[in-house]
Parts: sequence; C-alpha cells; structure tokens
Amino acid sequence: MYSSRTKMVKKGTVAKTSHIGYYNFYYPDHENECIFVSDAIIVRPPWTSQKGLVAVRVTGGSLEGPDFTGNKKYVVWVKPTDIECY
Repeated sequence: MYSSRTKMVKKGTVAKTSHIGYYNFYYPDHENECIFVSDAIIVRPPWTSQKGLVAVRVTGGSLEGPDFTGNKKYVVWVKPTDIECY
C-alpha cells in the first residue's frame, strides 16, 4: 500500500497551503502559497488529488512563513512532479 522509498520535495518548491472544508477534510487554498526553504522529507497521506495537486505532510521548519513553526506538522499541496523518490 505504501512505498518504502523515501519521498522528498526540493528547496524552492512553491506549495499551496491548506484550509479545512466540507466534512473537516483538507483542501488546497488557491489564494495562499508557501515556499520550501530547504529540501524536506515528506509523507504523502493516502488522499485523493485536488485540482492537480497532492497533499504532503511536512514539518514547519521546512516552510517559509510566520504561520509555520519548528517541528509541528503541516499539510501543504504540491504538484505530483515536485515529489522525488529515493
């Protein structure tokens, strides 16, 4: 079900932040973006894609912005082609 390969998003990748919508599900917020400030190991939840974007879970220290802090985990949305497997 899950790939055993490590997944990563590169520094400089632009992502969409999340907002909570219907049934408390996460959806991409097309008005707000964030940028990966470092290469980041990510976890991809088994959710469906939304408008060509996939959800990834990442620590706040890898994201630029005042809303992202330290070791707290955040869900952001990236293009599937932005994810690299190792």
